Amino acid sequence: MLAEYLRRDLDLVTNIHAVTDGADWIPPRIEALVHPGQKLTSVLDWFHTTERLKACANELHPTQPETNKAWYEMMQTALMRGHLAKFIRQLQAAAQSVSGTESVCKTALNYFSKRKHMLKYKACRDAGLPIGSGIIEGGIRHVAKDRLDCAGMHWIKSGAGRILELRCLSISGRWDDYSKKLSEQRLERFLEHKSQWLQAA
Repeated sequence: MLAEYLRRDLDLVTNIHAVTDGADWIPPRIEALVHPGQKLTSVLDWFHTTERLKACANELHPTQPETNKAWYEMMQTALMRGHLAKFIRQLQAAAQSVSGTESVCKTALNYFSKRKHMLKYKACRDAGLPIGSGIIEGGIRHVAKDRLDCAGMHWIKSGAGRILELRCLSISGRWDDYSKKLSEQRLERFLEHKSQWLQAA
């Protein structure tokens, strides 16, 4: 990842924007890429956010579709308009209204409270920054799933890894550079062996 980051000269840009699903292991990896003088912004993938909100709506109003929809849309609107305090208040009220310590709403409240800095959807949209990772997930499907997940295919991890490396090279338009590099490496090995043979003769 670091090699690709540098190859694309991303260490020279002013702003780095990350769209993530909120997994705890992601921020340290992104932060490790940021160089002095660069500004980092992060946002939770909108699909993952709305998925959690829909689960909360289903827990709160399982048998009232209109109320369910109204609550869900209210929460989406609060986020899109930048009303984060209202969003958290409504989520707190929802968490208090359901019984049990392991409810969906309580889990969501804890999840979003820890990631408030990643809920700035209005600021991102105003700045023209993406809030969804759909294009990346679509790319993964095109690069990986469409190639590896065909009828009758069975893979071991190492074999799948090598195929994906080659597919990434091909799709990113770097196949010729890769082939040239391999040819140069083969020539270097040949000349090294030839030199050893001549010395031994």
